[in-house]
Amino acid sequence: MYTVVDSNNNRIQIFDTIYTVSVNATGNGSGSISSDKLGSYSFPSMNSVLNSITKGSNIVITATADFGSNVSWSGCDSTNGTVTSSTCTISDLISDRVINVTFTTVPIRQLNVTLNHDGYGTVTSMPTGISCANVNNDLCTGDFTSGDTVTLTSTPSIGSTLFAWEGCNNITQDKCIVLMDTNKNVTASFDILDNARLGAGTKHYGTLRTAYNDAQDTGVIKAKDIIFIEDLIIDKNIYVTLSGGYDNNFTSNIGNTKLHGQLILKNGTLSVDRLSVF
Repeated sequence: MYTVVDSNNNRIQIFDTIYTVSVNATGNGSGSISSDKLGSYSFPSMNSVLNSITKGSNIVITATADFGSNVSWSGCDSTNGTVTSSTCTISDLISDRVINVTFTTVPIRQLNVTLNHDGYGTVTSMPTGISCANVNNDLCTGDFTSGDTVTLTSTPSIGSTLFAWEGCNNITQDKCIVLMDTNKNVTASFDILDNARLGAGTKHYGTLRTAYNDAQDTGVIKAKDIIFIEDLIIDKNIYVTLSGGYDNNFTSNIGNTKLHGQLILKNGTLSVDRLSVF
């Protein structure tokens, strides 16, 4: 309502034109609906809302489907968003309007991710649902709605590297793309980097600490001419030699190994050659 003054100086009250906007929710799914002009409610606990709104108003209604449901609209001037969360817009309201929002159930698909091989790492997903590390377990599962595109990201632990993905629809470097049109099984394989060895042995060690863990009395740890980012704690009652600067084949050591971390001697004896700590 607003007031105008006519030519005779009479004050005249003009009432705003009011239209009715109703939002009706249907379907076998579930979700929530919200709008600053219509309020908020959940479906199926409540399936409709009706309000009187001033002519010329712009109205935005948001619908968010629960897990296992999709959402769709009818009666809107425009829509925007995804099948799980979207908006319905009424622009410049000039008549009564009826908006229909439908929540539809969709199948749930299971994604199984297995971590294997000799190395270590983690795998996480977007959307969320997968978060696993083979330092604790080798298999994890997550539920996603049918049709979801899930991006799995691998993060190798220090001293490890991603060796291979299996079961992906597409692979981009450290990422595995999976289309959840059915239950899927994916394997992420991590390898241990060949950064250090013990004596004449050929077993790979990704970190100085893991090599030291396997070292015996009078053993020799051979380390490549690279930077190790870790803390090395010497805590066994044995004599160990740490010889750095080796080439990729461990045939000669003319370089210098760098330890970016702390070298802490708690027990035993450590002899060091071609190692700098910073």
